[in-house]
Amino acid sequence: MAAKLKKKYFTSKVEQLHSSDPGKWWSKTKRILKLDNTNPLANLDYQGPQEKLPDEINEFFTSVSAHLPKVNADNLANLTDDYSSEFIVDPA
Repeated sequence: MAAKLKKKYFTSKVEQLHSSDPGKWWSKTKRILKLDNTNPLANLDYQGPQEKLPDEINEFFTSVSAHLPKVNADNLANLTDDYSSEFIVDPA
């Protein structure tokens, strides 16, 4: 009985937080799970000067997308500002 109540409590807390404030959802979820606050750059293998770190990160993301074809500039003229009508999800 206690395990069911505990599960229901935490499920309720997570759902309530996710729907009420998505911005704080992950930090509170980590607190509930008792995960340590870790430095997001801890696994970055970079030993150079701190001021060159942004360039290193940029080079990484550039290398990840290097295999993608270049964007054809002619296609840019066909873009519109509003794509929301194309991404409507019908819940039915």
